[in-house]
Amino acid sequence: DYYFHSLKLKKRKKINWRELHKPQKRTDFVFFASAKQLNHYEFKKYFIFGFSASKSWQIGRINALTAGLEWLVDGAKKEEIKRDENFSGDYQRGGIMFGNEFLLGRFIFSQQIGIYFYKPYKVDDFYYQRYGLVFRITDKFFAGVSLKAHRHVADFLDFRIGVSL
Repeated sequence: DYYFHSLKLKKRKKINWRELHKPQKRTDFVFFASAKQLNHYEFKKYFIFGFSASKSWQIGRINALTAGLEWLVDGAKKEEIKRDENFSGDYQRGGIMFGNEFLLGRFIFSQQIGIYFYKPYKVDDFYYQRYGLVFRITDKFFAGVSLKAHRHVADFLDFRIGVSL
């Protein structure tokens, strides 16, 4: 025994979090934007923007599962395609995403994995990850940042605003 006096812990009644408040179900619509360099030795930045819609179901006191769709217009890919003599095609991408959220008060930390369903210019993997942190300004509006990556390589960091229904 490593204590001089025994600890006296109060017995507390176990509380079911579902009794405190109903589990959340949200539908989020998001606009995001960023700027990206084509490579590390050119300093010109290309505009990136996109939209996403997702559904979130709370399954635990601080956990929720998500599913959604994302559409991305990548100006850097447009320039890359312009420089590629072997390809002429679309620089837009569409993906379906599944993930997990940690509900931390007014903050939400999310992790998602996405699979492209539309990606004519195939230079990266067919899947990607997203890591995001958003702050709920009100019950309906939020703002935050998200990092999109392909395996261990970050693609871009975006800034996002959204509305929850």
